[in-house]
Amino acid sequence: MAQSLGKTLRRYIGREISVSFAAGLAVFSFLLLTARIIELVDLVLARGVPLLSVGRLFLLAVPTFLELTMPAAVLLGVLAAVGRLANDGELTAIRAAGVPWWSLVAPVARVGAVVGLATLTVATFVRPWANRQIVDAVYDVAKSRAAAAIRPGIFNWDFDGIVLFVNRALPESGVLEGILVADERDDRARTRVFAARGTIVADEPERRIRLELSDGTAVTERSGVDSYDLTSFGSFEVNLDVAKDLGGVAGAGERPANMPLDRLLAATRTAAGPGQLEAAIELHRKLAFGAAALLLALTGVPLAVPSSRSVHARGFAVSVGCALAYYVALSGAVMLVRRGDLPPAIGLWIPNAALACFAAYAMSRLGRELPLLPRRTRSARTPPPPRAHRPP
Repeated sequence: MAQSLGKTLRRYIGREISVSFAAGLAVFSFLLLTARIIELVDLVLARGVPLLSVGRLFLLAVPTFLELTMPAAVLLGVLAAVGRLANDGELTAIRAAGVPWWSLVAPVARVGAVVGLATLTVATFVRPWANRQIVDAVYDVAKSRAAAAIRPGIFNWDFDGIVLFVNRALPESGVLEGILVADERDDRARTRVFAARGTIVADEPERRIRLELSDGTAVTERSGVDSYDLTSFGSFEVNLDVAKDLGGVAGAGERPANMPLDRLLAATRTAAGPGQLEAAIELHRKLAFGAAALLLALTGVPLAVPSSRSVHARGFAVSVGCALAYYVALSGAVMLVRRGDLPPAIGLWIPNAALACFAAYAMSRLGRELPLLPRRTRSARTPPPPRAHRPP
C-alpha cells in the first residue's frame, strides 16, 4: 500500500492549484481595479492627462492590489482543485489506494508557501517601490498640467478650489501678466489676488507646484465679518493643488507603506510617537499577509473535501468570505493597536492565530472522517417518542 502521494500526483495537484490560483488572481484583481480604472479613464477624458501617463499610473497601482488578492486567490485555487478531485471521485480512489488524506497537505503547503513568499516580496519590496514611482509620476503630470492649464484670456478651473485668469502669457520667458486668482479653498476666508506678473514654479524637493506673484494686491473676506483685509505685496505665493485630482492613485511619499525595508526597520526603532507605531504596524502587516497566504491554503483542504456540483462557484464564494473575514479582523486589530490596547507584535497576529486554530480544528475533523460542523444528536433534534399506555 502506498503511504504518500507519488511525484506525478503531487505535480498534478500542484498544477491544478496553480491554474485555479492564476484565474482567481486575475478575477479578484480585476474586481478591485474596476473603480481605479474608472478614475483613470476620467483623467484622460475630463482632465486631459496623456494616455501614456495614465497607463503608467495604472501599472504602478497593480502591486497594491496584488498584496490583497494573492492570499484570497490561493485559497480559491485550493478549493477549486481539491474540490474537483473530491467531486470526481479521485480523492476516493486515492484513499482506496492506501494514501492517507493528509498527504494532500504537502503539495498544498508547497504552493501556499510559494504564494506566501511572493505576497511578502510584493508587500515588502514591490509595492513601496511602486508607490514612490506613483508619487514621482503624479508630480510630473502635475507639472505638465499646470503649464498647459494656464490659457490667456479665459478663466481656468483646472486647479482644485482656485479660479485663475491670465491676461497675457509670454512663452519665451514663462512670465504671466495681468493675473487674477480667486482662492476659495478655505471656507472661513476667501481671497482674491490681483497681480501684475507671475510665474509657475516647480518645487522639486517638496513635490509642489506654486504660482509666484509679484506687485499686486490681496483682498481677504472672512465669514461672519462685514469688513475685509486689503494687503499690498511685492511677492506672494499660491500653492496649486494640481496633483490632488490624482490622489486616488498617489500616496504621501514618506508614509510607512512607501518606505524601503531598511528605512521601515529604522523607523520602528528611531521614529518618535505615532511615526514609530505606524512603522511597526506596517512591518507586521506585511509579515502577517505573507503568513496568511499559507494558512488560507491549508484551510482550503478541509473546506474543499466535501463534494459539490458547483465546485468553482462554491470555491469563489468560500474564498471571498474567508478572505473578507480575515481582512476585517486584521482591520479591527489595527484599530486596537492604534488605540494602544495591544502592541503591534501581538495585535496584528491575532487574526493569523485564529486562522491557524481554525485550520488545525478543520483538519482534525477531516482526519477523523467527521463533518466540519458537529451534528446534533437525534434527542437534541426531536423529542423522544411517547410511551405506550397499558390497558387497565
